[in-house]
Amino acid sequence: MSIESGRELQRTLERTSLLTEALCGLPAVATLDWADLASEAMASIGNASIAVTIICSIDGGGVIDTIEAVGVASHSDQVESADLAGIRARADRLVALGFAPELDQLGQSPLIGPAERLLGGRDWRLGPLGKVMGDIQVGGLLVGVGKLGEAEKGRVLMTLIAPTRSLVHDHHVQQLGATLPLLVRRTLLAVGPVSTGTSNWLTEREQQVLDQLSLGKSVRQIADSLGRSPHTVHDHVKNLHRKLNASSRGELIARALGHLPRGTRIRHRGADAIEIAPKPFASQTLRLTGTEAALNEGEVARAMNRDAV
Repeated sequence: MSIESGRELQRTLERTSLLTEALCGLPAVATLDWADLASEAMASIGNASIAVTIICSIDGGGVIDTIEAVGVASHSDQVESADLAGIRARADRLVALGFAPELDQLGQSPLIGPAERLLGGRDWRLGPLGKVMGDIQVGGLLVGVGKLGEAEKGRVLMTLIAPTRSLVHDHHVQQLGATLPLLVRRTLLAVGPVSTGTSNWLTEREQQVLDQLSLGKSVRQIADSLGRSPHTVHDHVKNLHRKLNASSRGELIARALGHLPRGTRIRHRGADAIEIAPKPFASQTLRLTGTEAALNEGEVARAMNRDAV
C-alpha cells in the first residue's frame, strides 16, 4: 500500500466513524424531519455530496408503489436551497428505480453500488434516478437499498449519494456498505416495520417537548423553557402519548430513548419476573428474576402506573 493509499484509508475510517456516530444520534422516534436528518448524516460520504433518503415500497420490478418520506441534504456550498427543493420535489414523484432489485436478497444484505453498475452499464443520468438530480453537476451516483423488516415485502430504505467534487470511488462504496445496515436499523426503530404514513410522526415542537420530558422536566418547567402555556404543553404531551402509543410517562420516555421500539410494549409476566419487549434484531427478551426482579420491579411498576401527563 502506498503512502497516499494509506492516508486515504485513514481518512475513510475517520469519516466512517463520524458517520456511525451521527447515525446513532438520529431520533429513535419518527419526526417529520427524520429523513432530512438521515440525509444530512449520509451526505458526509464522498466529496461535498448531495444525499437523498427515500422510505418507500417497491415491487419486484423496481416500480415504486408508495413513498412515505423523502429527505434531502447537501454538504456542498455550490448547491443552493432551491436546488435541494427541486431534488425533493422530483424524488417525491419518483415512480421507478430503473432496475429490479431481488427483494428476497435485500432481507439478507442491502444492495449497494454505483448507479451505472446497477443499471447494467446504462447511463444513469437518462433514467429515473438521473431525473431526480436534474441539471445539477455531480460526479456520479451511489445507490443503496435496504429492506425494512419482513412485515411488508417491498418496503425499503433507499439512499442516493452524489458527490459534487469527485467521482464515485471504491472507498465511497465501502463506506456506504459499512453504514447502510445501521441506517436501516435506525429507520426501523423510528418508523416501525409497517407503513403508517407520516400523520403520527412528531412535529418539531413535539420533539422539543419530548426531549425535555426525557430530561425529567415537568410540564410547567417545559412551558417556561419554551415560552408556552402549561395548557399548550399539556396538549403536546397528550399528542405524544397518542402518536407513540404510550400508556405511561415511563413508556413514553423509553420510546424516546430507543429502548422500546414502535409496536412493542412493556409488560409483566408473573410476580417474580419482569419481561421487557426486545429491541429489533435482539434474539432474546430480558428476564429479571430473583433479587434483580425484586430490586427493579418497584421502579418499573412506578413508571408504568404513572399518570400519562
